[in-house]
Amino acid sequence: MRPLSTLVTLAVLSGAALCAESTSQNLRGANNQDIIQCTTLRKHIQYESGALEHIWECEMLDSNGDILALDGLDELDNPEIMKEFESGISIITIPGGIVDESSIQIPPGTNILIDNRNSISQRRLNQNSTENLRTYGHRKLIEGTRRVLAIRVIDADGVSTTSSAYEMTDKIFGSKGNNLVSQYKACSYGKLNFAPTRALKEADPLLTTAGVYEVRIPVRVQGMTESQVRTEVTNQLRKDFAVTGLPGGYKNFHMDASSPFDHVMYCLPPGTSGGWLASGYENSWLTTFNDQWCNFLSAQMHEISHNLNNHHSGDALATSALAQKYGDQSGYMGSLYGEENGPLMCFNAAKSWQLGWYDDKAVIVSPPSSSWSGRMMGISDYSNSSTQTVLLKLETGMDEDYYINFNRKSGINRDVREGGDQVLVIMQGKNGIGYSESKQLARLSSRGSYEILNFGGSGRSVKVKVGSINTLTSPGYADVTVEMGCTSDSHCERDAMFACSSFCNQNTNTCEMKAGCNCDYACNAGIENIFECPSDCLDPQTLETSMANNGVHAGNMFDVQAQKEVQITNFEINVQSEGKYVNAYVYTKVGGYSGFESVENAWRLLQTVRVKSEGENKLTKLPSLSNPIAIPAGRRQSFYITLESNDMVFTGGQSSGALFASDDNVEFFVGSGVMFPFVAGGLPQRAFNGRIKYVEVTPVGVATLSGVATGQNDIRPLVQEPFVAIKPPSVSAEKKKVKKESMNGRHQRRPRRRFRRGSLLRHV
Repeated sequence: MRPLSTLVTLAVLSGAALCAESTSQNLRGANNQDIIQCTTLRKHIQYESGALEHIWECEMLDSNGDILALDGLDELDNPEIMKEFESGISIITIPGGIVDESSIQIPPGTNILIDNRNSISQRRLNQNSTENLRTYGHRKLIEGTRRVLAIRVIDADGVSTTSSAYEMTDKIFGSKGNNLVSQYKACSYGKLNFAPTRALKEADPLLTTAGVYEVRIPVRVQGMTESQVRTEVTNQLRKDFAVTGLPGGYKNFHMDASSPFDHVMYCLPPGTSGGWLASGYENSWLTTFNDQWCNFLSAQMHEISHNLNNHHSGDALATSALAQKYGDQSGYMGSLYGEENGPLMCFNAAKSWQLGWYDDKAVIVSPPSSSWSGRMMGISDYSNSSTQTVLLKLETGMDEDYYINFNRKSGINRDVREGGDQVLVIMQGKNGIGYSESKQLARLSSRGSYEILNFGGSGRSVKVKVGSINTLTSPGYADVTVEMGCTSDSHCERDAMFACSSFCNQNTNTCEMKAGCNCDYACNAGIENIFECPSDCLDPQTLETSMANNGVHAGNMFDVQAQKEVQITNFEINVQSEGKYVNAYVYTKVGGYSGFESVENAWRLLQTVRVKSEGENKLTKLPSLSNPIAIPAGRRQSFYITLESNDMVFTGGQSSGALFASDDNVEFFVGSGVMFPFVAGGLPQRAFNGRIKYVEVTPVGVATLSGVATGQNDIRPLVQEPFVAIKPPSVSAEKKKVKKESMNGRHQRRPRRRFRRGSLLRHV
């Protein structure tokens, strides 16, 4: 079949075009063809492998209300059509479509008409009007009490859902343990409650137990797909209830205010094919579960949340593409967990904003017209009278906005698997009121910061900064500041020696460069020279240790001794797994490392950074240190460079403390392998692989550069490449430097090192 993208004409209806109301029959079109009308639904399926699948299906508007596959309409071939679909809202009209038991076949060349006027408020979701959504910026739809019907399935061979009907009632609705009912009530603080359907119409069959109905289907489920079994269950329910419509004769029952239930959970027996775990329809009423997954808390919360119009949440800090789409473990819209009573957590900041449960303690910040500084508490302390703010929204004025919360690991959120007791920065589209994937961008510890570049297309950056985090008080809190650009010179790099120093322009709140060299990290002949522009015209020196690979470890401690006074500016490391992103940490202390391998408070954290590995036996650059480490002649300085994972290459064979490499200025000694962070029991005889970058400090008055005395210390600044700053999970990081901008706003300055004219360089 040829791609429909070349054959289908997209027509979005408006005004008095095609009526979007439900019809009891298919319409008739030209040449007596059927005209099919249905409501688009997006189905999300999770698999054992961790993979995801998103499928567009369509819910018929006839009396049966079947949910059918759209055969012949592929999202990759027809993006111009699919981007117009809104799950649970868009009514599409398909002239000449052919309906069979499981699908709608769409012939090539079909003109598909789309009507997005169908309001979601027709459902029983109790949302505000579009005008109120724009006014308040929240999607206030998830409140009140919602009825749930769970279906237990028995096949022709007697194979059934493993849990009995009584067990299902307990695992989904019970008063003991943690389940769908208890955790939604806890996370929403009683604003959203789920309850079992206890009775249908008088003529309907009785429920087996509270909220659970058993259905017997005439086929064996072994080897059947989830969709095939779902169809069999639906057909049998119609027979059991002896009327059309699923189940119980309620025409489009999930949209009918008189319906006795709002959500239906199909709990299928074991034996289906495909290795799937659970699925849910976005902005709809139906979820399906593979046997025991019907009992698992995270699956219940996750799939029902799809019904409530929440999309997945990914982790932008993850290394795999799948985790970046689906790996946010700070809330229920990321990974699934095969646990009946846990984990106990809620939803990330973006989803929480969309759900609207914490509106009275949520704040909108709109840089640059406003900044914010205050104390944030976690949603687990939402009801505490001392809690004032639990959510921040950074409004960009565009589709994608940023959401911030303090992910307090306590109470209803005590089992959160990622970012516990840290400040999280989340990005999500649709202005926080529509179905959109969210991304976790940063997990910040005390004194951590995250910079959002080109905020809202303004060309300026916004910085989220965390002061102290205190989890010993009740409620625990994090001090958070959100600011755009600068408000004082202290936010900019100030250095009398460098021509690239900057100051804060109070009119624009931007850091601007002083007149002088252009700070482009290239020495422009005839314009710049080594005296007026050392930042552009000097290069560092290098001591290479080794690239001989004897194994890998997480980290390495080693000693460096200066023969002459030097400044250590940065490191290049040997990391395996080309293309993998790793989190690197650099620590230092005066004197040797021996005896301090596990004494964390003896070390000073210099740098935390996320970098992409260049691969084994290639050099992966770390950015220059914001404050180079000065080592006077004759002094020994130790360093600890470590990753979170066992990916750092080392060279073995020589005794720890043995001289391994040297030049006229620096000596490097064999160290030990030490797991992150400061794990006791280090492994000796492991030499750091890579390069040590440094500049030689020429004493005051010593002739340099063809006999011209500088009258000051001669230093060689390093060109710094752009890197993504991260914060460690268990140790505090130094403050990230404020991003610099040029006067014309087109070039951003990188952090510079600080020295004072005519003085000795600062020692650690």
